[in-house]
Amino acid sequence: MEFEVSLSLGQFLLPPVCAGILLFSFLFYCFICLQRKEKIYISMAFLCLLGFIFTFSETMILTLGGWLKQSTAGIQFHRIEQLAGTFFLFGTPYLIIQLLELNAVLKKITRIIVMAGLAFSLVSTVLAFVMPDLFISVSHHHPQWLIAESYYGRGREGPVIMIRDILLALTTLYCLGALIYDLIIHKKSRYTLPIILGLTIGIYAAFCDIMYVYTHIQFDFFQGINFSRFTAGITFFITSAVFSVLTVFIDKVSELNVAYKALNESYDRFSQISDNINEAFWLIDYRNNHLLFINPAFEKIWGIPRKELYLSPLIWMKKICKSDKARVSSFYEKESIATGGEIEYKIRISGSKIKWIREAVFPVYQEGELKYLVRLTDDITAKKKAEKNLAYLAYYDSLTTLPNRKSFYKELSETIIKARRHTSEKTRALLFIDIDNFKLVNDTLGHLAGDELLIKVGERIKKILRQSDCIFRLGSDEFTIILSSLYRNSDAGLVAQKLKEDLGQPFVIYGQEINISVSMGICTYPKDGENADILMQHADIALFEAKKKKDNYQFFTHSMQAEAEKRVSLASQLRAAIEKENEFVLYYQPQVDPDGKIIGTEALIRWYHNGKIISPIEFIPIAEETGLIIPLGEWVLRTACMQRQKWQEAGIKEIKISINLSPRQFRQKDLNEIILRIIRDSGVDYQSFDFEITESSIMEDPDVTISKIREFKERGISISIDDFGTEYSSLSYLQKLPVTNLKIDKSFVVEMESNNNNAKLVNAIIHLAHNLQIKTVAEGVENEQQVLLLQMAGCDTMQGFFFGKPQPPDIFTRMLLSNRKLNKKGRASMEI
Repeated sequence: MEFEVSLSLGQFLLPPVCAGILLFSFLFYCFICLQRKEKIYISMAFLCLLGFIFTFSETMILTLGGWLKQSTAGIQFHRIEQLAGTFFLFGTPYLIIQLLELNAVLKKITRIIVMAGLAFSLVSTVLAFVMPDLFISVSHHHPQWLIAESYYGRGREGPVIMIRDILLALTTLYCLGALIYDLIIHKKSRYTLPIILGLTIGIYAAFCDIMYVYTHIQFDFFQGINFSRFTAGITFFITSAVFSVLTVFIDKVSELNVAYKALNESYDRFSQISDNINEAFWLIDYRNNHLLFINPAFEKIWGIPRKELYLSPLIWMKKICKSDKARVSSFYEKESIATGGEIEYKIRISGSKIKWIREAVFPVYQEGELKYLVRLTDDITAKKKAEKNLAYLAYYDSLTTLPNRKSFYKELSETIIKARRHTSEKTRALLFIDIDNFKLVNDTLGHLAGDELLIKVGERIKKILRQSDCIFRLGSDEFTIILSSLYRNSDAGLVAQKLKEDLGQPFVIYGQEINISVSMGICTYPKDGENADILMQHADIALFEAKKKKDNYQFFTHSMQAEAEKRVSLASQLRAAIEKENEFVLYYQPQVDPDGKIIGTEALIRWYHNGKIISPIEFIPIAEETGLIIPLGEWVLRTACMQRQKWQEAGIKEIKISINLSPRQFRQKDLNEIILRIIRDSGVDYQSFDFEITESSIMEDPDVTISKIREFKERGISISIDDFGTEYSSLSYLQKLPVTNLKIDKSFVVEMESNNNNAKLVNAIIHLAHNLQIKTVAEGVENEQQVLLLQMAGCDTMQGFFFGKPQPPDIFTRMLLSNRKLNKKGRASMEI
């Protein structure tokens, strides 16, 4: 085949090769578009299509022009192709926007260039097609020249071509600058390096064309392709971009595979977790009301196979108890679950078996629309039972199963409220019950026996009461009763008497009969108070009075309240006096041997308050009750030590001081440590003191008592049992106790001369003590006859008004210095 215009091999092969590359690129980008649906791939496919049309038209022009020997056959189409190529070049900035991470300003400039360039290209292409003379030089009419000039579609005097060339150059340089800027700022060469290479070739081609057309100077660095430098440049640029995007696509596919693998692993972990958690996990397509996922815990909770739930998503609602169905349906309305929430309800599993369900709902939104619901369902039946048990324990006594203190105040308050609403109804009464000497049961029979006794007392009281009455255990051995619908206030006394009689009957505890008595305080509503706190306070006051005599009941009176207020006031004043320590003084009462010689003294505290002496009978019980006896006892010991030191300095060395230890003091765990420290710090001998303890203190915990007494004995301190014979002595422990003295209570001594039984009893105590190597001290000696009888019985020490009343320290010191003895008539030879 002979061509009109001779072409080199490169000139002949380059256009079809470029067209093939561009066609492959177009198909490649179309494939990626279908897979990814991203703008960058759509734009690249569009540009590749344009490039293919341009290069294909070039190929057809050259082929047809040479084959048909018509040099001018494709000239006009060639010019249109070259002009349409600007679509591609002005689309390059758009490609850069997609590939590079430009800032906002560069993106705005790029968009302006794209829109302006495409608009100019469109106009110029239309003009080239309808008015080709504007693009054709009319200086020469030689066809050969015209063909040679037309290879590049430029006429020497074409104004549109000139503007286009300038714009193409500027656009190409801008794109090159943007690529370099991205490379410097972001240091990413994935796109920039191959695209810069393509643009460089395009700039070279454009430079050669412009120089040749406008200066007739031909730069032909690459022989054989000069006629298609422009086509080669844009083709190479597209080819570079294709492989750049291909690299990115491969990387993204690789990343996608990694992500997919991670997703599978994550799903496996999710499956393992969801399969092993106790909560049912629901995932629901809200718009279609379609269940997407439910884990196996659903079957354990609801007892329904999961496959049935997938087939019938609302089957779970059939299990909901009727009382909760409306509430659950309302909860799942759009308004209720828009922001999520929680709900608790009951379901019936089988027969009468009920389960408690707690469900939390979490809405999932996409683009502002509620798309999914996530539900977490938990079986809280065990928790509800635990809460019920806790509520029971909060309001009921675990030992007796009776309502407790909290229930009592709640019921009493509600009773008062009802009484206020119905003023015509009958009166109410409150009974406060305490078991007398209950501690003795625990100490002698053990706490298990004490607990059993409390249970039986509660049961017996409950049987006596009417159905409308309520019994409560406040704690320890204290019970309260609320009586309703009484005709008269005095009817409460009838109930109290019935309780007293019935509770006085023997109780059989672990096969052993136990007899008890109770003390009761009674107050009535509204006579004695109109609120729960006042009624309880008044009942407590009445109980306090009843316990003075034991085994009886007392109605509250305002005189009792006055007495109680006096005790409270006295306790406050006592606390202040202990802090000041300047209102107390120790008196000393002499203790003499059978010959009348003073060998010891008992230290007795006195309280001078507001110009008068307050009797120990008044304030010692209050101190014991409030715990003030502890600091008060320490003051007594420190003061006695200082006095003993003064006597020792005065030459009085053989006098022993007796000090009373109250039951509360004796229960102190660090009692021995405190006493020994105070005596040691004072510099007085331990042998100078004798501590008196009561039988009740000993019997609270005999083993601990023995240990404490032995420690005192080891230091030389003597111990006396005070008021021996008046309480529950245990002879078995008496032989074990390392005590020094037994103090015979004055109730036995006071009638020795007139009551033969008392005399025999005193003789027996003295004989018993001597057999156990224990000395005796007789209290309350008031006359000579008692002295003689005690001397005959062999009593070791005597104490009483006959020998002297308790005296202040200075007077008692003068008695010691005079070293008095009894005269023949049994009286002191001198009144002090």
